[in-house]
Amino acid sequence: MGLAIITVGLMVMTVAVKWFSVTAITSKRSQLSEANELNGQAKFRLKVSVQEVTNTQAEIDKLKRKVKTSTRKISKLKGDYQKHSQKAQETAELNAEKMRLAKELKQRKGEA
Repeated sequence: MGLAIITVGLMVMTVAVKWFSVTAITSKRSQLSEANELNGQAKFRLKVSVQEVTNTQAEIDKLKRKVKTSTRKISKLKGDYQKHSQKAQETAELNAEKMRLAKELKQRKGEA
């Protein structure tokens, strides 16, 4: 009878150890599954962030090119403005000289 009790006791202990092992393994599997899911989410968020950074960098480069082009246009327009204002000043001086000469001619005609 003592041998039967020991055998049954060992069987119960074996079943208990197996049950605890299966429970622990199941728990670890669920933790691993959750960790894998979190890892997948983190990878996706990282991928999205990298895409956003890439898109932002492309937009920055595009805007830098626009700024460079605009700067060139501004300097060209400044040069054109200076040329036109110089030409306008020369034209104004010539017109003033013509007016002075016309006035002088009228005065001479009036005297003669």
